[in-house]
Amino acid sequence: IGGKIRYFGLVRSELRLVDNTGKSIWRNAVLGADTVLGAGDLSGNGGVQALVTLGQTGVALVDVVNGRSLWTWTVPPGSYLGACKLLVRPRDTRFVCFPQNTLIGLCYRLDGKESKPELLWQRTYSSAYWQGYGPLLVLADMDNDAKHDIVVAGKPGYAGVYDLDTGALRFEARYQVTDGPDIGLPYGLLTAEDLD
Repeated sequence: IGGKIRYFGLVRSELRLVDNTGKSIWRNAVLGADTVLGAGDLSGNGGVQALVTLGQTGVALVDVVNGRSLWTWTVPPGSYLGACKLLVRPRDTRFVCFPQNTLIGLCYRLDGKESKPELLWQRTYSSAYWQGYGPLLVLADMDNDAKHDIVVAGKPGYAGVYDLDTGALRFEARYQVTDGPDIGLPYGLLTAEDLD
């Protein structure tokens, strides 16, 4: 940062930036950060930011240079973060979230043009999966067009591919679950691999 070696990290719930001798430059325990989803030039403006989770119900965009919170977002009441992914690209970064216990999905764009991330889209997927059962989420190029898609899996027996730019359904698959739709959970079973 600024041509100097710096180390950014999370210790318990405290974000820290230290120099190469271990001397603290700043500490931020006020946010109560839980996980670092990603760090780097997330806004594409030459700065260094980090997107961190705030427990199970929120996220914050933090300026890594000074530790200040630039933006926070909280899930709808009665829900929690659930399936969230961060996709860092050269021109912008996308934060995609399908909050648990809801039927919504949304995508924020961080592109450096706005001081705060822009809500790119928010959609309700009432006929896709059951509320409270996922979905699981991965980002992958599902149609070989060199663009990431959103892949979700939920209960009962559902997998869908959504457009990252609009949230619109691209294609889906519904499958029978042996012994009925109440059997089994899709948790931890979704990944995408390039087979070409």
